[in-house]
Amino acid sequence: MERCRDGQGIAINCFQCNTAEDRECDSVTVNDTDSKFYKNCTGDYEGKVPFCRKVSTRVLSVENSERVLRSCGWILSSEAKRDDDCKKGDTDFILRWSCMCFSDACNAAKTVHSSTTATVVAVAALTLLYNSLWKS
Repeated sequence: MERCRDGQGIAINCFQCNTAEDRECDSVTVNDTDSKFYKNCTGDYEGKVPFCRKVSTRVLSVENSERVLRSCGWILSSEAKRDDDCKKGDTDFILRWSCMCFSDACNAAKTVHSSTTATVVAVAALTLLYNSLWKS
């Protein structure tokens, strides 16, 4: 999709919603460009180019506590590059994934959570252990 200048920088369309306000925000896909959440990033971006952002937060001790925030952003952290990037941040109680991307509708994809990754790694490790102990 071709970009147009909006006077502040390059225009981008992102999904903009919060699951705390609307549970449908959790299920948007990259093809949902007719969605009520798919909007042009408008506003004063202080001369910076806006990008799409998705933040997933889960309180580990609370069932069904995941929240997803999809929005426009324009301030990059000091170590960030203008490249699609996700960062994981967690504490003893909260798991947070923060992703930024730079093309229309790019903040729709589901985030892979560490519990899924941990399960895959654990199964692979157990398979290797089983094969090395019982098949030698």
